[in-house]
Amino acid sequence: MGFPLLGETIQFFKPNPTSDIPPFIKQRVKKHGPIFKTNLVGRPVIVSTDPDLSFFVFQQEGRCFQSWYPDTFTNIFGKKNVGSLHGFMYKYLKSMVLTLFGYDGLKKMLPQVELTANKRLELWSNQESVELKDATASMIFDLTAKKLISHDPDKSSENLRANFVAFIRGLISFPFNIPGTAYHKCLKGRENAMKMLRNMLQERRKKPRKNPSDFFDYVIEEIQKEGTILTEEIALDLMFVLLFASFETTSLALTLAIKFLSDDPEVLKRLTEEHEAILKNREDAESGLTWEEYKSMTYTFQFINETARLANIVPAIFRKALIDIKYKDYTIPAGWAVMVCPPAVHLNPDKYEDPLVFNPSRWEESKSNNASKHFMAFGGGMRFCVGTDFTKLQMAVFLHSLVTKYSVAKHLESANTMFSFIWWIIGFYWVSVGGQDLAQESPRIYWLSIVFLGFDVFFVVFCVALACVIGIAVCCCLPCIIAVLYAVADQEGASKEDIEQLTKFKFRKVGDVNKHAGDEAQGNTDGIMTECGTDSPVEHTLLQEDAECCICLSAYEDGTELRELPCGHHFHCSCVDKWLYINATCPLCKYNILKSSNLDHEEV
Repeated sequence: MGFPLLGETIQFFKPNPTSDIPPFIKQRVKKHGPIFKTNLVGRPVIVSTDPDLSFFVFQQEGRCFQSWYPDTFTNIFGKKNVGSLHGFMYKYLKSMVLTLFGYDGLKKMLPQVELTANKRLELWSNQESVELKDATASMIFDLTAKKLISHDPDKSSENLRANFVAFIRGLISFPFNIPGTAYHKCLKGRENAMKMLRNMLQERRKKPRKNPSDFFDYVIEEIQKEGTILTEEIALDLMFVLLFASFETTSLALTLAIKFLSDDPEVLKRLTEEHEAILKNREDAESGLTWEEYKSMTYTFQFINETARLANIVPAIFRKALIDIKYKDYTIPAGWAVMVCPPAVHLNPDKYEDPLVFNPSRWEESKSNNASKHFMAFGGGMRFCVGTDFTKLQMAVFLHSLVTKYSVAKHLESANTMFSFIWWIIGFYWVSVGGQDLAQESPRIYWLSIVFLGFDVFFVVFCVALACVIGIAVCCCLPCIIAVLYAVADQEGASKEDIEQLTKFKFRKVGDVNKHAGDEAQGNTDGIMTECGTDSPVEHTLLQEDAECCICLSAYEDGTELRELPCGHHFHCSCVDKWLYINATCPLCKYNILKSSNLDHEEV
C-alpha cells in the first residue's frame, strides 16, 4: 500500500510517456491480478481493470456506489461541482445541460459548428504552421463559450481561455499548494476564471435580457424561480466544468484523430470516400451539412470511437462504496474508494486484437457506440457524459470539412518526394564512386542501376525541355489566353449593386411591438423583421432560436439592420455584406445570389 499517509500517490502521478496502460497499473495487475488495493492521498482505494466489475460499479450508481473524487480534485473543480453532487440534484443539473446539448439543441447548432470549422480551417491554411492542440482548443472553447455565456474573446478585456490553460497545466500534478508549483498555478487559474464568470453572472442579473439567448440566461431564470434548489455557487461550478470539458477533452481527441489520419493512408482514403459520397449525393454540393447527412457518417463514427478508445482522455473514474459489497471472491468495504481504469479496459488484448493498433474497422460489428463493459471512454451508467453527442458532432463536422476541402496527405507527399530526391543523389554518388567494384562483384545490379539512372536523367531532361516549350508558348500567346480565361471565368464575389438589390429589414424586439399585436399569439417569438424602404413593408416574425446571425453567432439586438437572401436566410447586414463581396453564396445553404439576380433580369 506504499508509504504512510502518502501511500502510492507518488507512483500514481508519475507521467506515462506511452499510449499503453500506465506502468503503475500494468505492474500491479501483473503482480496482483485485475483487481487490487492501494492507497492514494491517504485513502484506501480498490483499483479495477476488470470489465465486469467496472461495468457493475457504473450500473450500481446511487445504490451501492456514488461518485467520489479525492479532496485535491474537489478543491480544483469546486465543492459543488456536478461530479460531487448526487441524487435529485445531479439529475436536475443533467436535465438543464441537456436543454443545450440534447438532440434538438445539437440539430440547431449544426450549421454554426460547420461554419466555425470552415472559418478556422481557412485561417490555418494561410499559416506556415499550426500548433494543432492549441488551435483546436481555441476553436472549440470559443464556440462553446459563445453558446454558454455569449463570451466574445475579441470584445472582452480579459482572457477567459488563458485562465483555463493555466488550470489544465496543473490539473494532474502533485497536490502541493505552494507558490510556483503546478498545483498552485492550477488553483489560481480556477480562481481567476471563476471570478470572471461570477462578474458576468452578476452583470447579467443586473441587466437581464427579455428573451434568453444562451445557457447563462437559462441558469439565471432557474436561480430566480421561487423555491429553486439552484444556487449561484452550483451554477458557477457547473459553467466551469462545462467549459473545461469542451475545452480540453474534445481538442485532445481531435488532435489525436488528425495524427491517426496522417499515419494511416488507408483510413484517410476510406474516410475521405465517405464524405465525398455525401457531397456527390447532394443536389447542390456547396450546401451545408444536414442532420440526415451527419447521422449517415457510419465510418466516421467508427473512426471517432477508435480514437476515443486509444486516446483514453480520462485515465481514472472514481466511486465510493456506500455499503459492504461482495463481488466474486472480493469484498469491498463501505467507505472505500473504487477506481475504474478505462485504459486497462480499452487496451485489453482479450477483447481487442492488437489493442495498440488504430483500426476503426473493428467497430463494424459492434452494437455499442456509446457505453458498454468494454468501452467506457465517455463513462457509463447514470453518469454517462451528457456532452458525448456534442463532442461527436464537433469531431465529425470538423473531419468532414477537413477531408473534403483540404489535403491531409499533401505535406507527407512533399516529405516523401524530398526523401526520394536525396536518396537518388546518394545512390548516384555510390554508383559513380564504387562502380568498378560493383561491376566486378555484382554486374547485374550494376547495369540495372545504370539503366535506372539513365532513365531518370532522360526524364529530367525531357521535363525541363517540355517546360521550356510550354513557357515559350505561354509567353507568345499570353494575350489570347488571358482573353479566353476572362471570357469563361465566373465572378466569385458579388458587386455592391448586387448586394444593394437584396431586401433589407430592421429587427424589433417583441417587447417593443406587443402594443401593436393585441393578442397573446406571440408564443416564443423573439422579434419581428420589418422591410425597409417601402410604403407597404413586409414583416416576418422570428422565433427565439432563429433570431441570431449564424455568421457572428450573436443574437439580434433591437434596431439591428438585417439582410435577407433569396433563399430565405437572414444575417446582420454588416456580416453578410462582407461575406458576399468575397463569395456570392449564402453562408448556410450556398445558394448563389448572382444566379437569382440573373434570373430576375431575364424575366424582366
